[in-house]
Amino acid sequence: MRGVPVGFRWRGDPRTDSVAVTLEGGGATHTVTLRFDADGLAPVTLQPAVYAWCQRRGSS
Repeated sequence: MRGVPVGFRWRGDPRTDSVAVTLEGGGATHTVTLRFDADGLAPVTLQPAVYAWCQRRGSS
């Protein structure tokens, strides 16, 4: 999938290695798992659009 790289940064404490989020935009809904690296960054590649996101229930 080609698209635009978007970065999420974990700012919470304690640190986590992954979080499931729902992204809505571009006429579609996607569930992705953000996998954070040692610097707290999680890259995701998305098609160009305006997105809204929320953390999935039950994720930490």
